[in-house]
Amino acid sequence: MITACVMSFALVLVAWIGLNKTDRIITQIESESLPDIRVALRLAEGVAQLTALAPNVSLTNQPSLLNQLQIRLQQRFDKLFEIVKIISDDEFKTKLLQQLNGIQKSSLQLISVEQQNLFLSEKLLSRRYQLKFSAFKNELKRFSSNIPALQEIDYLIDFLIDPGAYQNDLIVNILNGLPEQKTQNSKELLAFLNFAKENISARVNNDKRKRFLLVSMRVQSESLSNFVNVFANSIQDKVVTQQQQAHRLIKQVFWGMLVMMVLLILTVVINYGRNLRVLNDLTTVTDDMVRLSNGGMREGAVSKKNQDEVGELFEAYLIFQEYTLQIQQVGNDLEQQKLLLETIFNSMNDGLSVFSADNRLLTWNKNYINLLGLTERDIYPQMPLEDIIRLISRAGEEFKDINGHFIDIHQWTIKRHTSSQFVERHDQAGRIIEFRSQPMTNGGFITLIQDLTYRRETELQLQQAIKMEVLGKLTGGVSHDFNNFLTTILGNLQLLELQPGLNDRQRKYLNRALKATEKGTELIKKLLAFSHNRFLEPELVILDESIKDIADLLQYSVSDGIQFIFDLGNIDKPVKIDRIQFQNALLNLTLNANAAISGKGSIKISTRIIRKKNTHWLRISVADNGKGIPYEIQHRVFEAFFTTKEIGAGTGLGLSSVHGYVQRSGGEIGIKSKPHEGTTVWMEWPVEEQSFPISKIGSTRTEAKAEPSVLLLVEDDLQVAETMKDFLAIRFPDVKHFPSADKAWRWILKNNQKIIGILSDVHLINSISGIELRDKVQYRYPELPYFLYSGMAKEAIEKQFDCKIECNFINKPVTYKDIANIIIGTNADNDVKGEV
Repeated sequence: MITACVMSFALVLVAWIGLNKTDRIITQIESESLPDIRVALRLAEGVAQLTALAPNVSLTNQPSLLNQLQIRLQQRFDKLFEIVKIISDDEFKTKLLQQLNGIQKSSLQLISVEQQNLFLSEKLLSRRYQLKFSAFKNELKRFSSNIPALQEIDYLIDFLIDPGAYQNDLIVNILNGLPEQKTQNSKELLAFLNFAKENISARVNNDKRKRFLLVSMRVQSESLSNFVNVFANSIQDKVVTQQQQAHRLIKQVFWGMLVMMVLLILTVVINYGRNLRVLNDLTTVTDDMVRLSNGGMREGAVSKKNQDEVGELFEAYLIFQEYTLQIQQVGNDLEQQKLLLETIFNSMNDGLSVFSADNRLLTWNKNYINLLGLTERDIYPQMPLEDIIRLISRAGEEFKDINGHFIDIHQWTIKRHTSSQFVERHDQAGRIIEFRSQPMTNGGFITLIQDLTYRRETELQLQQAIKMEVLGKLTGGVSHDFNNFLTTILGNLQLLELQPGLNDRQRKYLNRALKATEKGTELIKKLLAFSHNRFLEPELVILDESIKDIADLLQYSVSDGIQFIFDLGNIDKPVKIDRIQFQNALLNLTLNANAAISGKGSIKISTRIIRKKNTHWLRISVADNGKGIPYEIQHRVFEAFFTTKEIGAGTGLGLSSVHGYVQRSGGEIGIKSKPHEGTTVWMEWPVEEQSFPISKIGSTRTEAKAEPSVLLLVEDDLQVAETMKDFLAIRFPDVKHFPSADKAWRWILKNNQKIIGILSDVHLINSISGIELRDKVQYRYPELPYFLYSGMAKEAIEKQFDCKIECNFINKPVTYKDIANIIIGTNADNDVKGEV
């Protein structure tokens, strides 16, 4: 018993000593090794999260999502830097900070590249909306054979959003297909395609850099993970060493107790070992649960070693944690998709609504309310469709199909559930809203509404422009015949005026007929002015005199109560412009100024000489004290179809046509306006310092054997020819007429020494033209003076025959002054006496 007690006491003593030492070792593990293990696990977890989060940056297509990812990355880095501060090993901490800083730098560069890509994509989309309604869509269709997969510019923009080699090849093919003679529309298309090509090239380069940064971050993350693993392995080695020390101590205690009491020691050792394993397992489970509760994803060690209750508990926790993470991820994805859909839904230009199978409103966007002229208080969820139709037709609005026929609202509602329907609503103000309904597979239908008012107005304006073009072509075609008539009438009247012995009464009638003929000539020129594509007929014009000629018309065109002020500088220096077009432009600016004044006001027209581009320019200004133009739209006032007036009150072509005329005539135009104070629009042209008379082309002919005296007249209209012969006979005794250029050419070849000059109509029937005859004569006999005359503008003839008429051109009807120019050009003024 004593022995047993002694053995028991010794056993207790030995056990106490062994347990005391074991406790110190365990305490050392808990105080030194376990914190380091936790730090290593948290570091590995943070690195894994960074590696998983980085690819999401390159897949982001929205700036808001990219900002969210940037914030999340920064939070991950901040968390890792806080963990690093806990590490006691300074050398390991320094190296770890270097690697973390490298990864953070690469992530910031990756975000910057992605932001550049998003900016480039948004810039391309911005150009898409700026040019959506411009005319260059039609230009693109002209080259549709080079774009087999695209019919509309919207499809082209969507195709160019994703950069690649095929997109670059497509742009190159389109650029190669553009004509050499650029139009305004093709220039806009060329500018847009060059911009798109540069945009795609920039995004391709960014994508290459992005892939490099992703690979770099992956390599850096793997290097950091390996570095953390090395740190964890060193801690593990330290724990193993401490465990070995504990095992050796336990063996010593075991052998000491075995000597004294084998059975007692064996029992104690077995119980102690079991308790020790349970304690270690519980410690491991506790540590893993703490780690997993903080978002860890690495499996614990117990589930791989033990099959007891602790291992089952840990496995159940891991399964629960996995499902929790999956649910959280699904929730985040759904929230992002919801945010994306809501953004698209509310940012649509069209109105959108969804109705159920029983015709009740389920959802709608903001533009649905705006386009229908409703407020948010007017509609509500589950509102019946019949109530909405009553709301949007309470002011007498009418519903028609695309052919303009009235529809049955009840039948339309039924058909919307089974097939696509297109209906237009027309209100009293002329606004047109289109309803496009599409049935849904699970019942109900979706409706898109769009405001077609602007598009319909543009179509009408285009039709008007086509009509004006046809009218211009018609007037240009008949002007030649009209001018032939006027040439005969005016020529005979002038011949009659030269007859002696006319009494006062006869001369009165004659002057009246001459004035009527001159008015007829001006009328033809004014008819030509109606064509937008009319060729300019520049001449030397004294602007002050031209303004005075239409002063009465300008004053008559303004409203009552508006004072008209002329501040003319009495400038006698001419500018070379089309006089009729100038007067039309001035009238257009006056009408615009009149429209800008409400009630009483004043319009001032002034002329001044200014110094510009080292030359003198003449500026004419039209100023009013009306309501002015807002600053934000002043840069658009010269755009075609742009107007500040209400719908239906203006076409938007007034200032645009004036702008086109000034530029085509070599001048410049500008505008200055202050809201509520007034607007000033000015036109300016370079001053012609000296006039240029028709040059003399007659010269001494070395081949002449006899003094030339015959003037050839080539005219296919016999009435005009007879009048011209009598007219020319006053100064040219020998005038020979030919009805065709072919006959005239044969006569010229045999009698060129007798010819003093040639006067030919441009358009000749059943013969070569006067232009072709001129080319033959100037090539064979360059010294012969050659004059052309026609009822068409010189610029139109140059375009029709693809030639250049430098001088010696006369517009029908021919006058005294024109005959004088022919005399000067043929040097006949020294040979023929008399005065015209």
